[in-house]
Amino acid sequence: MEPNDEASTLDAMIAWDRLQAWSGWEHAEVIELMDAAHILTVTKPRTNAHNRILPANVEAMLQTLKQTILLGHLPVFAVWVWDENGDRDPIEVRDVTPHTTLHSCTTVKVSDLVAWCEARNIAHPWHANNAGKDEMLEHFPDELRAAIEAFRAVHGDPAATAKRSPKAALTAWLDSNKPKLSANARERIATVANWQPTGGAPKTPGE
Repeated sequence: MEPNDEASTLDAMIAWDRLQAWSGWEHAEVIELMDAAHILTVTKPRTNAHNRILPANVEAMLQTLKQTILLGHLPVFAVWVWDENGDRDPIEVRDVTPHTTLHSCTTVKVSDLVAWCEARNIAHPWHANNAGKDEMLEHFPDELRAAIEAFRAVHGDPAATAKRSPKAALTAWLDSNKPKLSANARERIATVANWQPTGGAPKTPGE
């Protein structure tokens, strides 16, 4: 994994943790291509979005997923296609060919999607949220791992950011939990993991 991939992975993990629409998806076993395209681009899934104009990054991911299925690189669970009237129509998985026009409500298993993402270094949220998956952090560089751990610890603890900025709270956590890192390293990590780079300490009610 290249350094820029590491930063992208961290940024994505932080964004997923902040994306309220992610809640619940960590338990999904099957997912529609449309929803997968939104989640993999850290974009809030929209109800009945199949007939709407999509953001460019979501559209690109959706088309990539469809192409990947047609190439046989991503197993499909249930297939829907467009019929001659512009409506969706289910077909058998075995009937998919390179000429099939997939509907975006076609589904894949989350486990297959995760395997496809990881084989291509595409950041996805499931390994950051599922129990038992944190062992992959062991393969990350020390500073990236520390940033992820600090973000999770501080972002999920309102008391940690009471009357101080997120960066100050992150720095305090790093000072206590990662003393072997240099002061410069802890400063870099707190800067990267800071989810409120332009804000100061949160105000208490009535201030």
